[in-house]
Amino acid sequence: MKIKNTKLLLLPVFVLTLMSFAIQEDWYTFKSKKLNFQIEFPGKPAEEKENVVEGPMNIEMVALSYEAESEDAEIWVYQTLYSEYPKKFAKEVSQDVFFKGMIDGAKKELGGEILSQKEISYEGYPGRDIKFSFMDGLGVFSMRVYLIENEMYTMQVISSGENQDSKLKDKFFDSFKLLKK
Repeated sequence: MKIKNTKLLLLPVFVLTLMSFAIQEDWYTFKSKKLNFQIEFPGKPAEEKENVVEGPMNIEMVALSYEAESEDAEIWVYQTLYSEYPKKFAKEVSQDVFFKGMIDGAKKELGGEILSQKEISYEGYPGRDIKFSFMDGLGVFSMRVYLIENEMYTMQVISSGENQDSKLKDKFFDSFKLLKK
């Protein structure tokens, strides 16, 4: 009798576990051999190309963006940016100067303050993990940037302050993968 009761007690746990897997939505995998990477989004991202002028350089930037359908979503915007810099530029400018300029530019654009920043790496390439607050702390802009030779890969999300450490942000950032050339 004890074994039957135990099985009956475990049945709801088993059913709930199966339901939780069924409820999870599959994410969309964006993969580009041309851009040499793949990343997952909660849905299919919009793709835009823009020429950006940085001093004497004209750089094509590819932006992939996915906006949440609800204002109540944990993450409001998911975005990945890809830019290829001239090889000469990548050799002449130190990594610290490059990242400082990028961080200062983002801070100025947002009009917020830096909450945290740390050095990170991906497969031995340098990167930065940065968080900014904006809108008087109501919003948080989190970004992870890697400089891989002369290519910059940026993943960023915008969330409310209370969702700045969302597991969805980590899932998005951690889904970035370089493709083997």
